Amino acid sequence: MTSTHRATGVLAFALVGLLGHAAVASDFAMDPSRLSRSVVRYRDHGQISDFPTPAVYFRAAGLSSGPAEYAEIKEKILYPLIVKSRKPISAVVIQWFPGQPTGLGVTVLWTDGEARESTLARSPQGHYDAEAYEILFAKPTP
Repeated sequence: MTSTHRATGVLAFALVGLLGHAAVASDFAMDPSRLSRSVVRYRDHGQISDFPTPAVYFRAAGLSSGPAEYAEIKEKILYPLIVKSRKPISAVVIQWFPGQPTGLGVTVLWTDGEARESTLARSPQGHYDAEAYEILFAKPTP
């Protein structure tokens, strides 16, 4: 076998390996062409350069201390989280827990299917650390 044949064989083997890896990585991705009958027009997230503002859902919102706490969550958690993210975010769920007054649950859902969640510390006065959201970017997932 010549070196040209050997190089071609190695290149073909590497290409098949890459295609196999890509197929496995995309097993969970939705195929937008299968959604053609939907009223909403969907497109693969990799082809979109502008995204809508993420949806924010406040779960058990009655446990919050009111409008001042919402404003602090937006300023110290939501806006910095969305600005720092290198990938587009689909939704953020903010959750108060009845038995845990010093913790706020935050779940982030990215457009590529990745999700992270953590409990952020809340002082007894209802305040949050300005860097608390950064735990959602920590590796490995907290």
